[in-house]
Amino acid sequence: MLNILADFLDDDIYRVSSYLVNTVEKYCTFILLKNNHIFFYTFPNKIQILIKFIKNSVFLKINMLLDVIGADYPGEKKRFKLIYNLFSTFHLINIFFVIFTKPIVKIPTLTNLFLSASWAERECWDLFGILFFGHPDLRRILTDYGFVGYPLKKDFPISGYKEIYYDESLGRVAYFPVVLTQELRFLTYNNSWEEWQSFWQNDE
Repeated sequence: MLNILADFLDDDIYRVSSYLVNTVEKYCTFILLKNNHIFFYTFPNKIQILIKFIKNSVFLKINMLLDVIGADYPGEKKRFKLIYNLFSTFHLINIFFVIFTKPIVKIPTLTNLFLSASWAERECWDLFGILFFGHPDLRRILTDYGFVGYPLKKDFPISGYKEIYYDESLGRVAYFPVVLTQELRFLTYNNSWEEWQSFWQNDE
């Protein structure tokens, strides 16, 4: 693994990456090299321990959690994917940790390590329904208080469950069931190529 890293990475990134591979490899299920970045795949119950270790490392000097990225794969048993994007302002490199989890599994929070984790984890909870154990304020952050469901899950309907707009008769913003009006839509099920063929045949 280290020989492969030496061929593809810059010297500074190679030193950091080789140190990481030697120290955290036993906690990882898979290590991926992609676009001059290294992704460490690990388990949900190990993520807090690993990130705490690299944050406290004097050599790595990881001092920023830039983002927690979520993705949904409904066909998989562990349908949720989380990518932790960490950054070192000293080495100017990104380090990524990746985990897969089930909907009912609680992920250890990183709010005790990075303040930026608070909003990032709230977004994952709000949009995907991913639970974070130990989060001090796990509330919705982007959707409204009465919002039903999690809008970035692949099985969430495109139209949503309710629509919201200002009702002049009520004098306030109100929620109503989604109504998809179809009266003004004219649908044709003919193939456009078949229509052109019939047009030229008639012209002859």
